[in-house]
Amino acid sequence: MSCPYENNSFCKGLPPSVKQQMCEHCRIRTLNRGQLLNVNYWDGSFVVLVRGLLIAGYDETGDEMFVTGFASNGAIVGNSKAFKNLKTDLQGRLINCITKCTTAVFNEDFVYDLCKTDPDHQLGTYILLSSLKTYWVEKEDITRTVNGKDARAAVRFVVKYCNDHQIPQLTHEQIALMSNRARPTVSKIMQELLRSEPELFTFWGKA
Repeated sequence: MSCPYENNSFCKGLPPSVKQQMCEHCRIRTLNRGQLLNVNYWDGSFVVLVRGLLIAGYDETGDEMFVTGFASNGAIVGNSKAFKNLKTDLQGRLINCITKCTTAVFNEDFVYDLCKTDPDHQLGTYILLSSLKTYWVEKEDITRTVNGKDARAAVRFVVKYCNDHQIPQLTHEQIALMSNRARPTVSKIMQELLRSEPELFTFWGKA
């Protein structure tokens, strides 16, 4: 029987030799929209976000989050001991579920043993590249835009991210959380972006 989550970017690219084994050991867990997770939530597990949208950051003031990363379908959000030094956007930070999220959870010992016994190191290499691609490519842009002074640049980055990653349409309140801006500011900028750059909204069907 096919899995309803198999089309996320991580699962689609798994080497065939290990995909079936991982499917057999997968446990699906759901997180509610607005749920906040502490830094130890996924200790002892290797976790992939297979549906939904998360943001990570540091809650420095009690009112605002210094945003350090986004994670969407296919992102690695929890590491096994096989990759204890591997950085992800969500490692060691406060995590906020922007939407309802679904995760695929694997026992860390299983993933560790699977990587050790893989003669071609396909799984280990794939996990490493999957994580680093997201972490290094997007982290600098998030830091520059979302945490910068230019509100338009922050909101534009969030909208483009959602369009590029095919995230279902968000409310202005959700975009405000991701862009670290006030909702009225976001609503004003969204109207301007719809007029000036409609191509940013292609996936949401507004272009």
